[in-house]
Amino acid sequence: MRNLWFMLVIFVLMFTSIQAASDTRVSFEPQVIGHASFASSLPRIYDVDISPEIFESVNQDLYKSYIQEFTSNGSRHIYLDIDIPGSVNEMSRYWLVDKMMELSNDRLEIEIIGDYKNVVGRLPGYLPSNDLPVFVISAHYDTVPLSPGANDDGSGIAAVLELIRIMSHYEWPLDIYFMAFNGNQALYDILIPKPGRLLGSPEVAEAFEDAGIEILALFDVTTILRQSTSAPPDEKLILAYNELGQASYHVSQYWADLGKTMSNWYGNTIVKTVSSELFSQWRRCDEWRFVQAGYDAAVLAFESGYSEDVTTHTPDDVWSRGEYSYATGREATALIGASIAYSMSKAYGDKHILFNRAVAYPDRSNLYYFPVTMATTINITARWYGASATFLLYSPTGSLLGTRLFTTGHPWDFTQIFSTSVTEKGLYLLETWDTGSDSLGIDAYFDYPVDTNGNGVSDQYEYWLSSSLFSVDSDSDSVSDAMEIIYGTDGTNPDSDNDSLPDNWEIENGLNPIDPSDASEDNDNDTLTNLQEFTYGLNPNSSDSDSDQLPDAWEIANGLDPLVNDADEDPDDDTYTNLQEYLRGTNPQIAESGTLALLLIAAPSSAIILLGVAVFVYRELRQ
Repeated sequence: MRNLWFMLVIFVLMFTSIQAASDTRVSFEPQVIGHASFASSLPRIYDVDISPEIFESVNQDLYKSYIQEFTSNGSRHIYLDIDIPGSVNEMSRYWLVDKMMELSNDRLEIEIIGDYKNVVGRLPGYLPSNDLPVFVISAHYDTVPLSPGANDDGSGIAAVLELIRIMSHYEWPLDIYFMAFNGNQALYDILIPKPGRLLGSPEVAEAFEDAGIEILALFDVTTILRQSTSAPPDEKLILAYNELGQASYHVSQYWADLGKTMSNWYGNTIVKTVSSELFSQWRRCDEWRFVQAGYDAAVLAFESGYSEDVTTHTPDDVWSRGEYSYATGREATALIGASIAYSMSKAYGDKHILFNRAVAYPDRSNLYYFPVTMATTINITARWYGASATFLLYSPTGSLLGTRLFTTGHPWDFTQIFSTSVTEKGLYLLETWDTGSDSLGIDAYFDYPVDTNGNGVSDQYEYWLSSSLFSVDSDSDSVSDAMEIIYGTDGTNPDSDNDSLPDNWEIENGLNPIDPSDASEDNDNDTLTNLQEFTYGLNPNSSDSDSDQLPDAWEIANGLDPLVNDADEDPDDDTYTNLQEYLRGTNPQIAESGTLALLLIAAPSSAIILLGVAVFVYRELRQ
């Protein structure tokens, strides 16, 4: 009896060993690969519109905390630049520089410009030329005497800081400058209050002019927390633009209208756009100094309740005031970031397309704004669920351009709503009505060309690189010279990192063509390196390249073709298909011949050893 128990233990161990071998089969679930840049671990933006993500990423609590911390030392006023050393103003600059570096993860290149110690941080774009236009986000960090300046202009500084935090998570094609001007309130007389002289910003404007830097759009943020109590809900924040006329719509007004669009599509639709000719604060803020220096592409973000704001320029301008709307500050910040992200999402050969998913309710309308910069055809397609719908298209002047009525839903295929030729530049409006009794879900695409530089050529046919580079392939690797620049690869070498994986294959499969270490990595965890995957012609992101339920590594190890669906074949003519052989743990090239043979074939070497030991021990015990 003792011998029988001993043999039972041996066979249990054998079974456990065989089961363990079965449980350690390689999984053939594909690994999800993220969209990452090649030059670093950060996502590189090209042909991907992340404006909704940027808008959503702005954190109201962080925004508020910046203001609270920044204003904790009181007034940051200086009368002249000679008053800066040893002042609270200087301490605030030190804090600001440290915070900018911290939030950018040390990606910013910071320079102190001018006698008034303006702080200018540059987030470098990945395109190599020094002649490319840039984006600017600015505010001022000084105050009037005695005032801690939570709204004027802690609110603007907070917008700059929060956008530094968010935009630094990505690699953008163009430079983004983050500016904190000083001297905005210099020469302010406490006995006879009068507007500051804006002495810091012209120093920066002059430095940009001397360096030949072209500004594509400048967003200056100042005093934005006080909402007007009488303004409609869609006029809680003002975006003032430089009035240059219809012919130059793209220079400044377009950017204000784009900001309104971002607020409308992704936020709470709180923006009113106003011409500089009609806005009294236009010449009192720092963007005006840039306009004077010839930089016309300026937009000013300002509070709608400025005429009611009795705390401005007083000691009562503290962060804890109940009438301050931090939701407005957050949305102003978000729409600026989203506008910049949308503008840098373009790809050569593709038109700008806006997509929106929304829900409408009976007898209520949804409004979709979108800015048009050139004579073109507007194409709007949509599908909708749950009710009948009416669509109305309006021009920038409010003229009705067309109406479409649908008595039934179109839930599956997209339906052409409008294909309308227009010549007027400006902010167009699509209004949708739920004319049924149930709620209405709407998916809508807005397809129209954009001309941001106003040269009459759609951005679809231009990029910030010479268009000729998109048709040249110097190293004949099927990656154009332009895309080599965008990806950061070597345009003269088809294998930029010399890892035996061609650049185009790495790009197509989500690998890094400038990192040689990924040749030895195993993205899909199937025991085959990426280099082996390339050699065999396999998909490095799927452990089952031919989707036949047979893992690539198992097929190669057993003499099968991992690129052909051979799951139902039976190469050893033992009536078991390859898939059955895989599931049973047997060799598809060796026919089975009895139970013992099956055990010997299926068991790993450890189980065979255990079987030999069992036989030996049994014989010894019989003697």
